[in-house]
Amino acid sequence: MRNKYQKINQMVDFFLLTVVKYHYQSEEIKADEIWRAEYMQSLLREQEREDAAFDRGETSKAIKIAKNLLKLETPIEKIAIATGISIEEIKKLKKL
Repeated sequence: MRNKYQKINQMVDFFLLTVVKYHYQSEEIKADEIWRAEYMQSLLREQEREDAAFDRGETSKAIKIAKNLLKLETPIEKIAIATGISIEEIKKLKKL
């Protein structure tokens, strides 16, 4: 009878250790997944900032080109085609 209870106690101990081990592993997995999600979000925010900066640079460059073409008395329609800036925006630049 005593051996039977010892065996049961060993099985319970093994089960409890397994549950505790699984719990800690699952907590580590959750923490890892949270870290990955936060890291991916930070990468996306960084990419968005870079894209916005690139767009600002492209727009600034197009405006400079448009101003130079206006100085050369290039027709507004051609400037719009060359730079991608709207005719209305080019007319505004011309007034400056």
